[in-house]
Amino acid sequence: MIDIIKSPAKINLVLDLLYKRIDGFHEIDTIMAKIELFDEIKVSFSQELKVITSNGIRQQDNFVYKALKELEKLTKSNFELCFSIEKNIPMGAGLAGGSSNAGVCLSYVSKKYNIDIDKCLEVGEKVGSDINFFIFDHNFARCTGKGEIIIPFDVNLDYDVLLFFPDIHSDTPSVYKEFNIKDKPGLNVSKVILDIQNTQKNIQKDLFNCLEYPAFKLYPDLNDIYDKIRKVYPDIRMSGSGSTFFTLIKKNDSVKYTDDDIFIKRVDLIKG
Repeated sequence: MIDIIKSPAKINLVLDLLYKRIDGFHEIDTIMAKIELFDEIKVSFSQELKVITSNGIRQQDNFVYKALKELEKLTKSNFELCFSIEKNIPMGAGLAGGSSNAGVCLSYVSKKYNIDIDKCLEVGEKVGSDINFFIFDHNFARCTGKGEIIIPFDVNLDYDVLLFFPDIHSDTPSVYKEFNIKDKPGLNVSKVILDIQNTQKNIQKDLFNCLEYPAFKLYPDLNDIYDKIRKVYPDIRMSGSGSTFFTLIKKNDSVKYTDDDIFIKRVDLIKG
């Protein structure tokens, strides 16, 4: 028996940080969108739970293993499955590859073992802030709290996404630690959602990310790359805590030249 699961990346169309909570995390308000860049996960029978990744991450450090071990403990289950993950989503890039892997595997196990989805959400919240977004099939959502409170909404954006991959690994805790609320402009996530749902409106200039400035302070080369891309695509944004940049382009628009040293990939937003 081999099942195949597709595990999508995400981008943050907007990301606002509101305040630091007493648990040390930041309260966030973000719009996440799944994109057609996937890791592939093959699931087969095993005597015990195993997780293997193509990039050599140790099993104990993998979000999938951590999440499923927590779910085993919570539900007093034994998952006799091996998850073999072929990684295509880069690490340290703000695309939530590890969280996506964990979320889709929790969803798979909940169906296979008839486990209440609320148990999976409980585990997702404990293991990683973005995981719960990937447990369900919705492709767009407003996410609050640490990112674990999911408010899906329907939209049909007729855009492709251009992804720009700097060869820089961005450390999420360090970027969040660098954030200073005093540097934040006034932002309105609700307005952006209304604009996104108005398919006639050009939403590019509405998008924002409060973590860009702290990421640029930590990684000056990232700021240099941002400035270089902006000369061609002035409305680019960073996804999550970086380091990936993105811009939205119309389906019939061709890709403009930027720089041979910056890897570019064109993907679709997942519709719905």
